[in-house]
Amino acid sequence: MAFFSALVAIPLVLVLFRAGQTIWEKNSDRGPASIDLSHLDGDSFISAARLRIIEGLDIQAQDMQHAITAGHFQDDGGSICKTYDRIEFVFAADDSVVSGEPILMKVRGDCLADIDASQLSSLTIPYRKILVEKPSETTIQVLDRNKTEISFFNMGDSWPRSWSLKSVRIFNDSKQISVNDREIFGLRGRPVQIKWPN
Repeated sequence: MAFFSALVAIPLVLVLFRAGQTIWEKNSDRGPASIDLSHLDGDSFISAARLRIIEGLDIQAQDMQHAITAGHFQDDGGSICKTYDRIEFVFAADDSVVSGEPILMKVRGDCLADIDASQLSSLTIPYRKILVEKPSETTIQVLDRNKTEISFFNMGDSWPRSWSLKSVRIFNDSKQISVNDREIFGLRGRPVQIKWPN
């Protein structure tokens, strides 16, 4: 009888352990297990990946520059940056158009995991250095860890001071995972914006 009880108890312990592990994965704020999507594939993986990108979006003001990041996660190859080696954020100037076209800023760099496993390494937007330059359709190289490039399109004769995030994508030469501003607003309830001082 005791042997039979032990046999019943073993699967029960395994079920409870798995349930506890699942709860921890859903509620943990840090650690690879909380962002491991390797058990998913196809549309389920893409949907979860897009959600993680949006959940991790963050912009910090740091010493005359902004640092922008998105959510990091793992696929079956480990860090998602092993599959998609670049990341791009596209901003549109608020209330500014030139010849009917929006002014765009594309911020692109290497996809790298941060020390915090839930985040990607931040790309740097050194707005103070940008604002002293003459407005033009140009590309600025940033000497940061991610080898960030900032490109401007449809520029007018002055720098916009307010920008809204239009899209984010992680990509390589053959494929990408992207989210747009409607999806970002739908999850966060507000647009993602940056403001440069006058």
